[in-house]
Amino acid sequence: MAVKYLPVFLITLLLSLFLTPLVRRMALRYNFVAKPKNDRWNKRVIPICGGIAIFVSFFISFLIFERGNSLFFPLLAGSTAVFITGLIDDIFSIKPYSKLFAQIIIATFMCIFGISFKVLPVDFLNIFVTIFWFVAIMNAFNLLDNMDGLCAGITVISAGIIFVHYGFHAGSSAAMIGLILGAAALGFLRYNFNPAKIFMGDCGSMFIGFVIAAISVMGTWRGTSNILGTLAVPVLVLGVPVFDTILVTLNRRASGRHFYDGGKDHTSHRLVVLGMSERRAVLTLYFISLCCGLIAFAYTKLNVTAVIVLFMAAALLMLFFGIFLSRVRVYAAEPKKHTNGNHISLGGMIYHKQKMFEIMIDLFIISASYVGAYLLRYEGILVPVNAKLIVESLPIIIIIKLSFFYSFGLYKAVWEYAGFHDLFNVIKAVTFSCISSIIALVFLFRIQGYSRAVFVIDWLLLLTAASGARFVMRMFREYFNFDSKSGKRILIMGAGDAGEYLLRGIRYNRKLSYMPVGFIDDNLEKHGRNIHGVPIIGSRHNIPQLVKKYKIDELFLAIPSMNDASHEEIIDICSSNNIVFKKMSDIALW
Repeated sequence: MAVKYLPVFLITLLLSLFLTPLVRRMALRYNFVAKPKNDRWNKRVIPICGGIAIFVSFFISFLIFERGNSLFFPLLAGSTAVFITGLIDDIFSIKPYSKLFAQIIIATFMCIFGISFKVLPVDFLNIFVTIFWFVAIMNAFNLLDNMDGLCAGITVISAGIIFVHYGFHAGSSAAMIGLILGAAALGFLRYNFNPAKIFMGDCGSMFIGFVIAAISVMGTWRGTSNILGTLAVPVLVLGVPVFDTILVTLNRRASGRHFYDGGKDHTSHRLVVLGMSERRAVLTLYFISLCCGLIAFAYTKLNVTAVIVLFMAAALLMLFFGIFLSRVRVYAAEPKKHTNGNHISLGGMIYHKQKMFEIMIDLFIISASYVGAYLLRYEGILVPVNAKLIVESLPIIIIIKLSFFYSFGLYKAVWEYAGFHDLFNVIKAVTFSCISSIIALVFLFRIQGYSRAVFVIDWLLLLTAASGARFVMRMFREYFNFDSKSGKRILIMGAGDAGEYLLRGIRYNRKLSYMPVGFIDDNLEKHGRNIHGVPIIGSRHNIPQLVKKYKIDELFLAIPSMNDASHEEIIDICSSNNIVFKKMSDIALW
């Protein structure tokens, strides 16, 4: 297989590497550039229309290697029409509704030429789903093109997963098209990764979205059974663009903004606001895209039930991630138009209906854990006998377990601040609910036909999932709260409970604009260790050297029990080294 695909990959890659600098020079010559705007992320004048290089590289390779494809003409005509639409928008800036109209027309022509979903039993429904899919994915990649290297990199990953997945299970055409697109995007990424030398523009992002949407549709032709599992594959492969589109759409709607308005409110922008560098934000989204793609690839190894469970688990995790990101402040002020003064962010909407949301999450977790226990016990195969047992017992298990969860106070805790006390409550609720469920099944069905191992696995899965769901928001909060790379550089004296509390307060309250450089403590045994990633770098006697080495601006005292003599000594040291001295009581952390 490598012998067949290697020349295709290399030729397309070299074409893209060669054409991208030429397009860049052309764009600069004719002043096709993106200038800094308040609602755009780029802060420099950057040439656009880099999608020309991607399109031409794809076009040439497609002409050479896919001329015998039965869908050669519709794919070439459709992708060319999308590219021209995007290029006109890049140069002349057409209205959003005009661009949407063109997208719908092109997608409809794809249905006429036979490129449509074939998974639904009613043909005309397949047409509507296909048109929506093409339009949604084109706009998803258009929205995703908001930070250096993001759209091109996600394209490389998505096309790679498509190549591997559909290469084995949907015929060589889908694999070949995915390979050509991935190679063209990879060559462009060489010049688009941070700091970008050129942007792809709408002609590139819309073209990419069209081709990937077409490949995804072709990939579902493997069969019309297992509808949910089959549709889950393209959604997972395109996990990051789909997630970003939903996040932006819902949050703009919740804040009274138009969907097509520009803004620095995308997933990547929110990660940077949380403290990530642009590169790290983009690489994080690369990783998420790869994980989603690997779950999609599991479809080739597992049955449809297992795929659906994995898909729902991934969707649940992304839901939590979306709620967390929705609480990041990215809008300078709420717009007055299209609002009644009652708008609130998506995260806030969920927060105000917290208990209902948590109960629905637990309903899914209880059901998925029970079904997952059967899948693990019987190696992913759900025979009719076991399916019947699940149907007759699951309603009873849901009632019992939700009742125990409620009685143990699991819906009184705030998940974002979950701690060991909440974990103990989850352990007790899960354990007693599982035991009670078994007792109920014994009385009702004498537990005939039920595997004892299933109940043990169910307990383990439910304990992991229920506790994980309650800690995932805190995990996001802890992981994505990075130290500011700007602001006053500080030392914290006291690597104990008070120092740890002070560090958390500084990280959570970004208005303080402090950058913790390190801890100092007179306990030599603590030296060389760290608290939440901030190192303990010396004692009070090292303050003069540390101030010069790390360019310290202020020192915060976090030792409540320090005596007056030591307190005065620290003040003198700070004064002699021209740094500001503050106590914890001087800082409004929350």
